[in-house]
Amino acid sequence: IMVENNKGFYLHGKSPYAASADCAAEELLENLQREGNGLTIDRGLDGTSGSQVFNLFVSSVFRRQISKFYNYARPKQGRYFSRSNDDQTGGGEKEKTLLAKFQLELFLQSFIDRQPPPSRDGLKYIVREPLLAERLLNVTPADFRANAEPKCILHPDDNGFLSATFLGIELDLLIHDILTYNVANMAFNNAGVSVVATYLVNLLRTHLRSWFGKKNLSEKSFINEKFLS
Repeated sequence: IMVENNKGFYLHGKSPYAASADCAAEELLENLQREGNGLTIDRGLDGTSGSQVFNLFVSSVFRRQISKFYNYARPKQGRYFSRSNDDQTGGGEKEKTLLAKFQLELFLQSFIDRQPPPSRDGLKYIVREPLLAERLLNVTPADFRANAEPKCILHPDDNGFLSATFLGIELDLLIHDILTYNVANMAFNNAGVSVVATYLVNLLRTHLRSWFGKKNLSEKSFINEKFLS
């Protein structure tokens, strides 16, 4: 989940089992029992801690590599590829999207698994706790200010990704509703009309967030909006 050009969140969520999670119930229960007995690796990213959610800071090298996949699927929005006559008429659009999705998945999987080992520091990552100053001031890690090509950094953070959703900002939404009511009351000098206006603004805000969120998720994940309803 990217909230800025070089900053976002990574949700690991990888099964510690060698086999796929798409298996029989008996095998799944056996795997869960083995995990409960400590016979499998930890669910965490580095295999030693239980953290599965991280603040992610990526290098410019990583970001450019990601952008190439999106620019290939949507050349009119990028600068790495030019559109062919077939693309201008819609031909090959689905094939390009599927290929870009497949290549993006391979790249991200190889990045996390470090297989094959990357040759550039900008495509490597380290997992570490944020420094005290980074935690208190919420600033970019010092590595990005000190190195020309820093490694990507992941800071364990269980709830940070909620800031990318409406979850966790209920107080901000409440303050927005209160201010909306006060402005409407000043304009109409009628409590009933102000309540209705506040309710309509809340509906509009929710609808816009859902519409833009679905559109953005569809574009970033290469998944058709029909499957996100």
